[in-house]
Amino acid sequence: MTDNKNNLGNFLEECFPQFEKDLKAEILACSRLNILAVDTLMMDIGQKVEEIPLIVSGCVKVFREDEDDHELFLYYLGPGEACAITMICSAREGYSKIKRLPRKKPP
Repeated sequence: MTDNKNNLGNFLEECFPQFEKDLKAEILACSRLNILAVDTLMMDIGQKVEEIPLIVSGCVKVFREDEDDHELFLYYLGPGEACAITMICSAREGYSKIKRLPRKKPP
């Protein structure tokens, strides 16, 4: 395993201990570790959902925008969490209805 896969395996053990062994192995086999700068857009409205982030550190702001581009805050994600709305979009139509933005911590 590469260092990146070792790190990912450690993060899975630490942040998602409830995942079954087989699920962790599958995630490890087909995933990658992304380190994103604060305020770098992770997902935009209308973007095709091709991956579901599992948060291992930091904080991610999840929000929508109305017709006038006003922000509608939904929730924050932290370590050990995944975005439920992204999972639903992935299972249904495959396109995002939200925006995700890494943050240092919730205000």
